[in-house]
Amino acid sequence: MSMIRLQGISLEFPHKICFADFSGSIEFGQRVAVVGENGAGKSTLLRMLNGARLPDAGQIYPETELGIGYVEQIHGQDVALSGGQRVNQAISRAMAHATDLLLLDEPTNHLDADNRRSLSRMLANYAGSIILVTHDVMLMAQVCDTIWHIESQKITVFHGRYADFLAQQQQERSTIEKQLLALKRAQQDAHSALMKEQQRASHAKQHGIQSIQQRKWATIKSPTKLARGNTTAGRKLAELRQQRHGLIEQLDQLPRVETIVPCFHLPAAEKSRALIVQISDGAIGYEQILFNQIQLRLATGERLALVEKMALANRRWPKQSWDRP
Repeated sequence: MSMIRLQGISLEFPHKICFADFSGSIEFGQRVAVVGENGAGKSTLLRMLNGARLPDAGQIYPETELGIGYVEQIHGQDVALSGGQRVNQAISRAMAHATDLLLLDEPTNHLDADNRRSLSRMLANYAGSIILVTHDVMLMAQVCDTIWHIESQKITVFHGRYADFLAQQQQERSTIEKQLLALKRAQQDAHSALMKEQQRASHAKQHGIQSIQQRKWATIKSPTKLARGNTTAGRKLAELRQQRHGLIEQLDQLPRVETIVPCFHLPAAEKSRALIVQISDGAIGYEQILFNQIQLRLATGERLALVEKMALANRRWPKQSWDRP
């Protein structure tokens, strides 16, 4: 039985479309991991499911009155509690309200290994449905049975574990890559055949010209016969190019698993009191700016702690539907 039905929903920003025309459902007891690159719209999708944001198109229908607990990822500072304490407190309070559905946005960001294991056990024993936004592969493997992957302006639904999702994508990618390799070889053979046909036609034409000059009967093929070989080989080459283009499109449409690669370099140098990091009027955020006017100076030997405040928002969802008028 469906807990929530989503019918043709879309999420758009002025600079991009995150996803469009997605229809699906959340079943009672289902555990969904929402994955995708940063800025794909994962957190905003959670807010839609919590009733805090309308979709830009389409409708969301809860089938009954739902008790929802929602822990969102909020950036800020709180010197009274550690990050792990704030997360544990927020999740505990949310689960008190989540009689049916628990929405979690990056819940393991501030947790150490012990707290991560505790959270995993707690979620495994939770009786309701879970929608989880996370980069924590281990947590997804232990908790979730369904994957919603946001990429290329669409949401792909996979029923199974995250490891199975990765394996399927790798298998599909490998199959297409093998087909592309076979097509490349076939293109090379077709190109060689076309060159040979053109070379034979050129030799035949030259032989005919020489025969006429020597007052011999010309033994050359008609222009139609000469062009036939070129046309057949050229058509075959064009067909192979079209097939290759189609396979490349299929490869591009396959979901790409996010790979985080550091894009900075800190070269080793002799110790000094020199300035090693400086940020002037910096800004951080995606979809919307979270912080701006950041000023930072860090010299050798200095220590900097970055702390974050986790806020909680709980909501009971009355039986109704949200749609964009």
